[in-house]
Amino acid sequence: MNSHISLENLREEASFRYATEADCAELFDLYRLFYEEAVYKDYLDYDEEKVQHVVSHGIRTDERPHIVAVVDESVVGFLSFWFDRTFSRQPCMVLLEFYVHPDFRRSAIGRGLVALAVLEGRHAGAGAFHAPIASGMPAARTLINLFAKAGFEPLGWVMRRKL
Repeated sequence: MNSHISLENLREEASFRYATEADCAELFDLYRLFYEEAVYKDYLDYDEEKVQHVVSHGIRTDERPHIVAVVDESVVGFLSFWFDRTFSRQPCMVLLEFYVHPDFRRSAIGRGLVALAVLEGRHAGAGAFHAPIASGMPAARTLINLFAKAGFEPLGWVMRRKL
């Protein structure tokens, strides 16, 4: 466990940057772990080819940027997002996926990813950052606390129905 990565030593222990196509293999591994933990598997079948296409295309075109956390030259976490420009003058930043490898939870990695995403949203002129959190996820309470500490507030509900 790497809980020794605190806010005080985060810059020395980890680096953060935008993902490139060279990171895709490691991201695919993390997506697989993410899905194994997610509530989605009870409703949807995992498709490795789809993940590879969507993630690599999104990184290559910048339609689905990923901020990655790197420790000892390995990607240990990521946060992906997009900018919704459907109905407003300024974009709304929307969280797509957020995952930190279990070995790096209870460290400052997640807080670092969220803080950088907020900065990127401001830099892009976004008026808001929506971060949906699936309530059935084991880490939901931790994520809610993490986002609350970063200044987020609750906004509505996500409803689901199995088809």
